[in-house]
Formats: sequence, C-alpha cells, structure tokens
Amino acid sequence: MTNRSKQIGTAGETAVVRYAREHGFPLADRRVQKGRYDEGDVLLTVGAILEVKSGKAAATASYNQKMAWLAEAETERVNARADVTALVVQRNAYGTGRVEWWEFWWTETFPVGPLPACCTLANGLLRLRHSGWGDPL
Repeated sequence: MTNRSKQIGTAGETAVVRYAREHGFPLADRRVQKGRYDEGDVLLTVGAILEVKSGKAAATASYNQKMAWLAEAETERVNARADVTALVVQRNAYGTGRVEWWEFWWTETFPVGPLPACCTLANGLLRLRHSGWGDPL
C-alpha cells in the first residue's frame, strides 16, 4: 500500500471510530494491521469489528468489489474471533467530515444461504445496539 493509500485508509478509519464513539460505541478504536491475519480495521466493542474502505476507490467501487470486501471482513472476523462484523464503505460525495457511509453485512442464513444487506452506518450501528452490542438504547 502506498503512503497516500495508507493516509486515506487511516483518515477513513479514524472518522468511523469518532462516529461510532458518538453513536453508542464509546470504546471503539482502530486496530493494528496484522497482514495476512488482519483482524479488521475498527474494534467497536469486544466481539464486534468493522472493515472500513474509504477514498475514491471505495466511493466508486462496484457491487462485486463491495462483495469481495465483505468476504474479506468475514475472514477478518474469524481471525479476530469476533461474533459480528460489517463492512463500512465511503459513499460518493461524503467525506470523512460527513460519515453517512454505507454499511454491509451478511443476514441470517436463509434456506439459500446468507444474503448481503446494506444500510447507512448510522442505521447499522443502531441495528447492532438493538442486538445488544454497544451502549443500551
């Protein structure tokens, strides 16, 4: 990863951490990268992690790219021994000062298998809080 790419990633992760702390996850923090055994970018709380993609490449990413990143988030969930994970992707025209980004996650398993779901980061954090993660509502 180039230095500029790393700066973009750090800025995005920091913005998501700040937003999460203000929205029911006061212990949210950036995680140290572990290369092949990465454990996600943001620890929301014990057992809950996020993979964060930011910058122009994220804002203009195709559906297939987002699904590849969601699969990466699942691998990192296993590496971290976390219970839940989600992928947070920067939206076009929404910078780090306005973190109304997309959140993707796998739904419960249906007869055809798990399906991807999407909402805004704000609603995704509420979804997690309704499920018992973070501060009580």
